[in-house]
Amino acid sequence: MHNDDNHEPDDGITASYMISPDYGDAFAWRRVEGVDSRYTLGADSGGWSGPHPISDALFQDLHEWYGCFCRADPWSGKHEMDWEAFHRDGVELARRVKAEVGPTAKVFYAKPIEDPGFLHQRLREILDDGSVVIFPDEPMTISPDWPMTDDASGAD
Repeated sequence: MHNDDNHEPDDGITASYMISPDYGDAFAWRRVEGVDSRYTLGADSGGWSGPHPISDALFQDLHEWYGCFCRADPWSGKHEMDWEAFHRDGVELARRVKAEVGPTAKVFYAKPIEDPGFLHQRLREILDDGSVVIFPDEPMTISPDWPMTDDASGAD
């Protein structure tokens, strides 16, 4: 099992893992209930961290999937990215993570912001049986202090 934290989950521990690529070598995030107030780095090329270890084979597959994201360099516009295939592979990897971490952890898949369609079906949860729940689309949120239009007065 691949885990850099050197401890096993206690009975009843609840953690959440988010599979989602980001620049800077990150492709998974974790949040341990009662310990973390928000998601922190859970996996990069240096390894997997969190109270639930995963196999070396799964870690390698996640790392290779992340490499596809980096090689496509979606910000540059130089390469075409097949987002549908990328997400299909990402959800399948999230299913494998869920199968390995078991019922004491939640596993999510989130589209990265680099996907032009990231707001549509952005977040999915993988359930214990491997089925996927797609969260409803949410509008992009902004700070209440930022006006939605050039006319910040709010007048019609």
